[in-house]
Amino acid sequence: MPSSAAGERNGATLLITGHMGSGKSVLGGAIHSPPDVVILDGLRAFAAVDLRYARHLRGLRPTGKRRVFREAGAARGFAEYLVRLRLATPPTRKVNVGNVRRALAGVFPDAAVVGDAANSYLHHVERLGRHTIVKQVVVYRDGRDVAAEMKQRVGGIWRQVAQSDDPPSWFRSIATPGAAAAHWGESIARMEAHADQVRMVRYEDLIADPADVLNPLAEWLGIEAPSWADDYFRSDGIGVHRGILTDSEISDVEEVAGPTLARLGYR
Repeated sequence: MPSSAAGERNGATLLITGHMGSGKSVLGGAIHSPPDVVILDGLRAFAAVDLRYARHLRGLRPTGKRRVFREAGAARGFAEYLVRLRLATPPTRKVNVGNVRRALAGVFPDAAVVGDAANSYLHHVERLGRHTIVKQVVVYRDGRDVAAEMKQRVGGIWRQVAQSDDPPSWFRSIATPGAAAAHWGESIARMEAHADQVRMVRYEDLIADPADVLNPLAEWLGIEAPSWADDYFRSDGIGVHRGILTDSEISDVEEVAGPTLARLGYR
């Protein structure tokens, strides 16, 4: 197996989070520049720590784990991750942040930064912030546009979940625009409560002036400023609620999240 020395020496672990539909994958994709910077898309490994090995595995994303590694440039990466994690974790100990970081450093030995983008990290900001190797970024976006995107997903990729007799709690929390707005407000409150542990990125600022957001972020991470294709950042995702939500739904969203929208400059 390749040495993990490079990854352990350089050491930064970047976790990108935010409410569903806030743009974390857009930010992760802009920073992802293998082999130097590797940002996985939703593995959730750092959220499933302080658990025994078997429970850690159950805490990873339920499907698509191999695809996450393939898309990051490691065709057999998930299998190698499992082996390296098992070797890094004594049988009597729980999987910890350092174990996960060393295992990923072994899979991506040339990466100065290895990270992951997942909604679930927002629930673990305080705990993960205690680790000096972990850097956390929260992406936030206009709550009306987030509610609109949730509406589209409910009627599209999540349609089968919507038709279930007993949908899971995460779905119920965003099943209507009003519910999604309340859930978005909770995520903003969580972000603001841990402002000293995270770097906050406003989605609209990222789209409007990528360099103004990404260059300071790269300096913070100790990496070269990323480059991107001319059409990577698209402004057609801003203000989408006007064409997706009804007037009544917009009123519902603004009734629930109005003060938070105003505080963040969205009204």
